[in-house]
Amino acid sequence: MKLLALKIDVDTAKAVAAVPHLAELLRSHQAGATFFWSLGEERNGVWLRPGYGLRQMPGSSYIPLRERYARSELILGSLQPVRGLFKLAKRYQDELTEAGFEHALRPLSRYHWQLEIARWDAETTKVEMYRARDAHTRCFGVPARGHSAFGGQMNRQAFRYLQMAGYAYSCDTRGVGPYWPIVEGEYVRVPQLPVTLPMLEELVQRMSAEDAVLHILHLSEQAQQPQVFNFAADFDSRYPEAIAALLTGWLLQGYQLVGLDQLLLQLDVSKLPYHHVVKGEVSGRKGQMALQGAVYP
Repeated sequence: MKLLALKIDVDTAKAVAAVPHLAELLRSHQAGATFFWSLGEERNGVWLRPGYGLRQMPGSSYIPLRERYARSELILGSLQPVRGLFKLAKRYQDELTEAGFEHALRPLSRYHWQLEIARWDAETTKVEMYRARDAHTRCFGVPARGHSAFGGQMNRQAFRYLQMAGYAYSCDTRGVGPYWPIVEGEYVRVPQLPVTLPMLEELVQRMSAEDAVLHILHLSEQAQQPQVFNFAADFDSRYPEAIAALLTGWLLQGYQLVGLDQLLLQLDVSKLPYHHVVKGEVSGRKGQMALQGAVYP
């Protein structure tokens, strides 16, 4: 059975507003998915401070801020009050759960996570990750089984906390297929289900949406391992035809479209390879991200 897991990032109020339409597209294609929620406050205004900005954060897209966000969204937390994503997410909790979609976790603050995690000590990292998991439990009624870092930004302590907190899986890296991570020589007993295909937002910077779809489908057709594709709900929702074309194309290629929880169930984790986690560049992204490295040992 060919499996392709769909990961959907819901990080902003615009992303939350796009959820019902995305869910309907998925249902119409009999596709499962995992929705990864950030439940903090949307403070885009901090990106406009001198010397800062989303474009300077490692792992962020090269798409200009004005193309990604409306002016009213860019001043949240500066000239406009912040938006609380927790209450917005609760609106769709029951509907998505009843439809069989999985809820998983993103950190509370994109800005602080991507910009600062490389400098955090063990205690700061633990506190931030605990706060995010606590918010998820309060929102959805159960602890998250899956985790996904903003921008592929992790530190050694964050990988350790995944194991301490009992996560079933994590999707913090880019790679070619599921694996057990080795972080700075340390085994982490939480399997990584890495994103294996380029995102739409990384491709439309240099080609049309139609060509981006063809490129992604070409890669998935050649793949020999289970695949994971990442939708960014706020950005990708402006390309509904591309999303539908991808879903249709994958079904025609013989893939079963599932959430990451279902992908994990189909894996024999005892036979997963061990790989080093390394830092490297991803086309269409700023700076370095966590990547699946060489086979261990």
